[in-house]
Amino acid sequence: MDELTFRRRIYADPNDKQKDIIDACKSDSKKAQFKADMQAFDHKLNDALNIEVPDNLADKILLSQSIDSQQGKNSKSKIHLALAASVVFAVGLSFQIFYSGGEYKSLSEHALAHIYAEESHMHDERSYSADNLNDKLSNFGFTLANSISKVTFADFCHFDGVKSLHLVFQGENSPVTVFLIPKEVNLPGQSNFSDQRFNGQIVNYENADMVIVADKGENSTKWQQKLASSLQLQKT
Repeated sequence: MDELTFRRRIYADPNDKQKDIIDACKSDSKKAQFKADMQAFDHKLNDALNIEVPDNLADKILLSQSIDSQQGKNSKSKIHLALAASVVFAVGLSFQIFYSGGEYKSLSEHALAHIYAEESHMHDERSYSADNLNDKLSNFGFTLANSISKVTFADFCHFDGVKSLHLVFQGENSPVTVFLIPKEVNLPGQSNFSDQRFNGQIVNYENADMVIVADKGENSTKWQQKLASSLQLQKT
């Protein structure tokens, strides 16, 4: 699928789950990231526009129109201008929320949302050499001293607008996701967290935070121990 067709489809429906869209995301990590970004933006836009309307709003508008009419003002033009201003404000606010990452209050919340948005295409079963992995890890001051498990996904992503690293390891029963997030992402996070599907742990390093997320059938503590012994800080 060419880039223009893909983007048109995702702009029209960020949650498009047709097979050709899923296949395109599996074969191209940039398309996968674009879909995830548009899903997150769509969610934020809906939240920003989901404003509760007061019960007496219609009465207030009618009263205002009546007063304007009595004073000889062009109420129709004023209403159109107000609506246009409201739309511009809402869209501007939505874009500000999207690019600031303001929706997420913690690292764990951001990590879980990231996984749910990308789970249809992030387990692409690609092959990554040790050199390729260490090249990506070096951006965050780490190196992989020894192999832990097969890596099925390795690509850069964004947390709160900051370049981070998204890894997926082949677990004993299900995939295990690991994020490396620079310290400049100033989001709090508890060392242990969970939801209905996943357990997670956050490990703090000097230059980055590591977030481990695994299905409840996996032992996330065991994975933390594996990563702690294999993921090492680069020597300066």
